[in-house]
Amino acid sequence: MTGATNEIKIKRLRGEAGSPEFQPEKALIGLFLTGEGRNDFTLAPGERFPLPTGIALELPEGIEGQITISGPLAELSSIMLPNSPGTIDPDYRGEVFVIAQNTSGVPVTLRYGSHIADMRLRRFVQATFVQVDSLDESKRGNGGLGSTGV
Repeated sequence: MTGATNEIKIKRLRGEAGSPEFQPEKALIGLFLTGEGRNDFTLAPGERFPLPTGIALELPEGIEGQITISGPLAELSSIMLPNSPGTIDPDYRGEVFVIAQNTSGVPVTLRYGSHIADMRLRRFVQATFVQVDSLDESKRGNGGLGSTGV
């Protein structure tokens, strides 16, 4: 994906919804996603809630949208995205939600229209799995967690 030849169709589901956008002066990779709605939203301590963005997308075949927490939100609050990165599949046409959780002991308020998450566009590969009786040797072998050092 390079240049202006890659189009992603976006549908505003409600008039207040913002469009995802690259902000090159701040970040070159992630599209900024904003929370949709007319009011601020408060997450109670420990609460998990799917925040609406008010948009639906039509991603090109072979491209996924990965939803991750925005830098400012991660730095300034105790909000986390428990399924990060969340995946938007190219065949999904419903509203994009950002599942947020307040990990603090106090309520956290997200401001209307604030930058709540980033979406990164990634190519993906679908593979065919072949049943075999043995696998090729590798230097690591069957060494699991911690086997490669730190």
